Amino acid sequence: PNWISLMPNFMAIGKKMGWDMSRVVAIMPEVDLQYRVTNWLRVGPGYRLERELTGQDQFETRHRLFFDANLRHDAGRVRLGYRARVQEQFRNNGNRTIWRNKLGAAWRGSRPWQPGASVEVFHDLADGTMRKWRMTIGIEYQLRRGRDIEVYYRYEDPDDPQDPELHILGMGFKQDL
Repeated sequence: PNWISLMPNFMAIGKKMGWDMSRVVAIMPEVDLQYRVTNWLRVGPGYRLERELTGQDQFETRHRLFFDANLRHDAGRVRLGYRARVQEQFRNNGNRTIWRNKLGAAWRGSRPWQPGASVEVFHDLADGTMRKWRMTIGIEYQLRRGRDIEVYYRYEDPDDPQDPELHILGMGFKQDL
């Protein structure tokens, strides 16, 4: 049967400015609804509140609305995935509409541990330019069904030469309701 799940996703640690790990630089609680159309397709909207440290050492608040289409295919113990996302981000200096494409793979043969990797590309819908791309590798640990923690490393390369390359160490928690 088809179902709807509500998943708060809290990302609390991400190091974007240097390697000073003594402080949190981003807190991003996220809630999304996923409707399972088939075993291989899920769609749904979501919302993220972002509190991110700026270059002036102050937290900036942003809001993000998005809609996802997630495709997945299990090939033995490997899960392959593709996500298309359109998002509207509301910032102090204006809104931005972005189209994101994400390809990923995860090894599902070592439960409760699940290592994985993904590559994602961001395109600005206003002018059609690529904004940035990122690569993520990490591991998820299933505490119990519907409750996971994850630790990851993310490399992010923005298209704008004014923006620095980012090396992010992150941690997240996900709870299905």
